[in-house]
Amino acid sequence: MNNETKVLIAVAVGTIALLVGGASLFSRFTPQNEREQQTVDNALVLGENSPSKGAENPKVTIVEFADFQCPACAASDPIIRTVVEKYKDSVKFVFRHFPLDTHPNAVPAAKAAEAARLQGKFWEMHDLLYDKQSDWAESSNFTEKALEYARSLGLNEEEFKKAFESNQFDQVINKGKTDGIAAGVTATPSFFVNGRRFIGGMNESRWSQIIEEELKK
Repeated sequence: MNNETKVLIAVAVGTIALLVGGASLFSRFTPQNEREQQTVDNALVLGENSPSKGAENPKVTIVEFADFQCPACAASDPIIRTVVEKYKDSVKFVFRHFPLDTHPNAVPAAKAAEAARLQGKFWEMHDLLYDKQSDWAESSNFTEKALEYARSLGLNEEEFKKAFESNQFDQVINKGKTDGIAAGVTATPSFFVNGRRFIGGMNESRWSQIIEEELKK
């Protein structure tokens, strides 16, 4: 066996070792996408007067801490919509703001949702912001986009613009962040299911499993 052959064999063995090690690492940490932690106080994560939808007397409450500019949040949102609709008689879904400092349009987007909420269309703006995230995420003029979306939802544009450009939503947005941090939120999206913390998005099957577990308690 010549030296060149020995080198090639060594490289091949090293590559296989890396792949096996990587697969082991992936399998070990991928489930931690959910990273279920200890149960926290539901009052802390619910906040006061947070936007919500679903059952009036829920057996299961899901609280999400999210950032409208976060791609993972946008990817997770259609699944959440499906799950909440599926369990609408038993599940209540609550949204909390958790804009990340690395996303310059996250706070303006949160303000747009809250300004729409004043006119009874928080969830319509919420859905629109996620559906069109790629159109506004890197925009240098988010205000123009926000006004465009407000018009498309039939909102009073003058009232929306006045609220959007004010500081009246700073407290509710900042409270979302402080409550989230206190509850152990380290990334978006983060979810609390009857106080059980899950960090990261999950597929519909996993969501159904978690909800069914709670319904049986």
